[in-house]
Amino acid sequence: MVKREKFLEDAKAEPARFYRTPNDVLRDRRLSDADRRAILQAWESRMREGEGEDALIEQVHRALSELSDGDDDGADTRHRSNG
Repeated sequence: MVKREKFLEDAKAEPARFYRTPNDVLRDRRLSDADRRAILQAWESRMREGEGEDALIEQVHRALSELSDGDDDGADTRHRSNG
């Protein structure tokens, strides 16, 4: 599990290094909803520090909204095939 924890730590530190779009975070089946939310929130935070474009910020907000529409029990119950 150390590898997974390291990946999550790195993905939160530099989300764009691991994901091209926020929807890619949503589609990553390795992640629980809580992990997805943490990565997306970290991405949003980095963009607020001046590292993001308006269109990308909107994508992050939509992805976070989609996560908020469901219950988060820590399990990956979402199956996304389109972005």
